[in-house]
Amino acid sequence: MLGKTAFATTTAFLALGTLGSGVTVAHAGGSGIHRAEAPVGVLGKCPDRNSAKIPGALAVWEIRCKGKDWVVLDGRLKDTKKDGKCARLRLVAEEHTLYRKACGKGKVVDLNSMIAAKGNWLKVYLYTR
Repeated sequence: MLGKTAFATTTAFLALGTLGSGVTVAHAGGSGIHRAEAPVGVLGKCPDRNSAKIPGALAVWEIRCKGKDWVVLDGRLKDTKKDGKCARLRLVAEEHTLYRKACGKGKVVDLNSMIAAKGNWLKVYLYTR
């Protein structure tokens, strides 16, 4: 399980795409926390440690392989702004999608999720709504 600190990027890349609402996902690179003014999407393959921050939300996570076609995502999601919105994380692998949310400034939610992912790839989207 991850601690409460952010991690340096290892092998993740930001993916340019859209969230269901048609909002374009921010695109950036480099190591450290990915910061964006809009929703951010991070593509990772286990093993990987990563983090992302946008106004109102912060997420840190670790992706681990569980066999050939499963990944485990451990980490934390935090709502960082009193704005009436929830910090949300969308995990996408193949045709499987999981959602997590933290609502209320300071609220932290443990992620602890397992998802089927051929090739051990997982897309993680951080946004508020």
